[in-house]
Amino acid sequence: MAIDSELFVGARRVRERETAKTTLKRLGFFSGDDAPARPAFVIATSAGEVGVDLDADHMVMDLVPFERMVQRLGRVNRLGDKDAKVVAVHEGEPKPKKPEAPTDEERRAIIAWRALEALKELPRHQDCSHDASPDALVHLKGAHKRTVDAASSPEPLYPALTRPLVDAWSMTSLGEHTGRPEVQPWLRGWVDDPPQTTLVWRKYLPVRVEGGTASEREVADFFAAAPPQLTEKLETGTSRVCDWLLARAKKLVRAIEKAKLEADADGAGKADAAEPPPLDQQEVVAIALDRSGEDARCSTLDRLLKAAESKRDKEALTRDITNRTLIVDARMGGLCDDGLLDPQEERTAPTPDTEGAWESAIGFRVRSVVPDAESADAHWHKPYLFDLRCDGEGNPLRQLRVEKYRNAPATREEERSLSPRRAQRLEEHQEWTARKARELVTALGLAGDIADAIVLAARLHDEGKKAAIWQRAFNADTDGIYAKTRGPFLRNALGHYRHEFGSLPHVERSNRFGTLPEDLRDLVLHLVAAHHGRARPVIGTDGCEQPPSALEARAREVALRFARLQRRFGPWGLAWLEALLRAADQQASRDLDEGRTLDG
Repeated sequence: MAIDSELFVGARRVRERETAKTTLKRLGFFSGDDAPARPAFVIATSAGEVGVDLDADHMVMDLVPFERMVQRLGRVNRLGDKDAKVVAVHEGEPKPKKPEAPTDEERRAIIAWRALEALKELPRHQDCSHDASPDALVHLKGAHKRTVDAASSPEPLYPALTRPLVDAWSMTSLGEHTGRPEVQPWLRGWVDDPPQTTLVWRKYLPVRVEGGTASEREVADFFAAAPPQLTEKLETGTSRVCDWLLARAKKLVRAIEKAKLEADADGAGKADAAEPPPLDQQEVVAIALDRSGEDARCSTLDRLLKAAESKRDKEALTRDITNRTLIVDARMGGLCDDGLLDPQEERTAPTPDTEGAWESAIGFRVRSVVPDAESADAHWHKPYLFDLRCDGEGNPLRQLRVEKYRNAPATREEERSLSPRRAQRLEEHQEWTARKARELVTALGLAGDIADAIVLAARLHDEGKKAAIWQRAFNADTDGIYAKTRGPFLRNALGHYRHEFGSLPHVERSNRFGTLPEDLRDLVLHLVAAHHGRARPVIGTDGCEQPPSALEARAREVALRFARLQRRFGPWGLAWLEALLRAADQQASRDLDEGRTLDG
């Protein structure tokens, strides 16, 4: 008789994990599913303990601590309508080499053995098996608390949560802050987890083939327009990723050297070629991004090869990819059909920028095009261009064009000012936003003065878009002042101009603003300055048409205002008020993108 099986593991790309989920559904492994026509097995690591509604008829397992044992038991007979059996396989009681000083691995084995002993306290059936139903497990924890505690993983220590820490975390517009630690220990406790790296494969990387090296800003902008999506991510230990990278690099370098010996003049790598040329040892094949996406660390095949031969270089590479997202060239391969790392796999990895159905699901696509090429599909619009090849004068010969699907949410800030449907004048957009803000504060029952301040901030929030530098950068028509355009957006024309900061003097000159009490004026100005996430507590002053001394004074007041309001409303209270304006702004933009009118 044929037997179906499915592997369910954690260190796997999410796309293939979702495919496995579909297979598990087909095989009848979810709660309420009909039994399969023939026997089926799931071979699972700890990934099967959580995150999926597995419901097997029977289970064979190894020993784990009690809290994980309970999770595993919950993956069998979840609805309680079957006669399920669970068998624990073990090698007997563990014996540490040094009982007075067991290793971490030996300590975990001892705790797992105690879990088996704890389960023996469950009620017995006539056939000497035990009742492991939820009710029996709850009773076990109450009646044998000490036994269960000794069989459970020790609770991690948690650092104290103090107001200065929360204040430091709230200063989100600071790139670096020496008093702002990683938040993980406060969420999960002090746990000794090995460092992790998230892998993503892409066909197209922001790597200039000709015409100079791409700047950090260009790389950051590219991945802001085409950010790594959950479906294409594979997260696993950094040391494992490093070993995989080095193994792949050695194989690829050998293949490149062999190809050079066999190569003939076939025209590969011409400036008008849409497909990436064969890999070169000097080419960037991996880009490590930090959480902000601003700090990119690039690795060529040559660098990987050196890291394979030098302990110092390998340590430097490991530091560069630790707790980062590593975007690797799809030509690196190394990904098997099940979405698992496999250094022996030579095939180019499937990526979202090579498969149409996948592109539509993630909401963007990347194309290699000649300059000024038009998109053949009206459902896609182009928010970002990267010059892939340039001539000696810096003129683009070929570009990567990131196109967004018409209903896809914005993934980079500038996209929020681009509308694929139609341009929108500033006055209309701010009226729509003010109307949305009024609906929000009314629904929330917010107090009158605060509510009025939020609505006024909504009505004036984009006044800085009146600046000529902004209108030029977004290719606005010259027949009016626009808040939304069809683009394309020209980053070099905008520079580092922040329209939120440019809005502040316009707000201060407003007649309605002048009638407000000082504390409400503070709130309105902060909401306007912070509606794109800056001003907590700093914001850039570039591009504003005022003397530098005046700009510095205004920026200083932005930071002081943030401190005053945070003291007044508290970190969460102020962030909540900011979120109301952002929500109103985004709802107004979505209405425009979806073709609705102000009245719905």
